[in-house]
Amino acid sequence: MTEYDRPACAFNVVRPDPCQSWLVNGEPFPQAAPYVIVGGAPPRVAPFELGPDRKTVVYLSRYDHRMTYQRQDETHPLTDPLAGSAVPEVTFARQNRYVALAKNGAQIFDTKTWKTLSIPEARQVHDLNESGIVATTPSKVLVLDHRGRERLSLPVRTYAENVIPDTYVLSPDGRRLVILRNATQVETFDVGPGRRVSRAAIRGDTIVEAVLGWTEQGRLRVRDGWDVVYTLDPMTGDLRRH
Repeated sequence: MTEYDRPACAFNVVRPDPCQSWLVNGEPFPQAAPYVIVGGAPPRVAPFELGPDRKTVVYLSRYDHRMTYQRQDETHPLTDPLAGSAVPEVTFARQNRYVALAKNGAQIFDTKTWKTLSIPEARQVHDLNESGIVATTPSKVLVLDHRGRERLSLPVRTYAENVIPDTYVLSPDGRRLVILRNATQVETFDVGPGRRVSRAAIRGDTIVEAVLGWTEQGRLRVRDGWDVVYTLDPMTGDLRRH
């Protein structure tokens, strides 16, 4: 197998919901748990996150309930056995080297050396590249290096429940943090000095649903709700169809 596809639910005549097992590339993938049960709540889909190269995957093991890294035939457990309430969110670095698990605290794994960095207060890891980490605690947005040293700290903004949450993106060189607020405004901060260098409205009425990465020209590739891809200038808010 050279690449993984996202899992599909294997059809089960007797009990189709919740999903009883995963199919990946049309073949059974029994090692990954398809759902998580927490207390008396309805089952929810278990994490199954593809790496950027689609040759790696992190999933919840069906057999021992550990979060597990798999690349081809190589597997590496990332956690001890977990209760359903402790199953974390997974974030891959775009270069595929780093993977983060976040719940009540975060752990960053270097998949070349298997060194681990813990961020005790983090509740979510938003972006991750070879130059740094963007994570949020209940009160702060943090930019850290891979030794855990703080490079930038900003207060977390709180919004009403029906407002689109902020998106945080770190530039490839780690020098700038871009924040998309409510999918309508973009702010850019210099990480070292910690100062805001621009704030602009995103032009047009496009709602940005996902950030796909950076272009060589320093623009962000973004996608709207109709799967249309644009490039966004984080300094001016200029949006162009890609």
